[in-house]
Amino acid sequence: MARKYEFSNTPAWNLEQCEEVVLIDAYLEVEPFIKPTDSWRVEFENHFFTHGNGIAASFIDQINAVRRRKGLETIEIKETDISDYARAPNKQLKSETRKRVLDDLRKASTDERVRRVHRARAEMQVLPPPHYTFEQWKAKRDQIIHQNQASFMEVKRRIEAAALPPQATPKPKSLPAEKAIKMLKFATKPEVIQSIIAKLSADDALEVLPEIESNDIRDELIRHSLEHI
Repeated sequence: MARKYEFSNTPAWNLEQCEEVVLIDAYLEVEPFIKPTDSWRVEFENHFFTHGNGIAASFIDQINAVRRRKGLETIEIKETDISDYARAPNKQLKSETRKRVLDDLRKASTDERVRRVHRARAEMQVLPPPHYTFEQWKAKRDQIIHQNQASFMEVKRRIEAAALPPQATPKPKSLPAEKAIKMLKFATKPEVIQSIIAKLSADDALEVLPEIESNDIRDELIRHSLEHI
């Protein structure tokens, strides 16, 4: 029955014309029994008949509450595929149609009213099932929102990362001159000597120079200092 939707986080329904006939008849049956203190009656008539809005599930609940109190069958709402009428945004047309049905049912004889409502119920029984239920649509919508939020956060992260100043590459720790002198005095393999010198800064290489007796190592220290000035 109808197409379900939400208005301000409240479930509501767009009805077909046959469904409206059944709803209006159900309302007329309990109208004399609605308490004067129940403000929902005025709100329902204002929304449904005057403004041609969809019907909130809360109004269905209120009508059913009175019907249960009087031992009458309650109204059950089911989702179906809908026609152009239920889909149409023309609220003035719906308002006029509902007012006409309300007036016709009030004036109809009992037999005529029963026949019309029976025919409307039969039409309701053959309404096709929904291609896409409200819950399925809502789940898909939430999935899209989640994906869009994730994409937005990723784009934001990239923009913020691009705006940051580039991180300076940390300079390798240099070897203190005192330690380098001791190592070079005892090192014998060329690759070890090269590793020690590579750890020296340009200034420390010159500082180490006077303490080294090997001319080959001195040349390497001078070359290293020149390359790193």
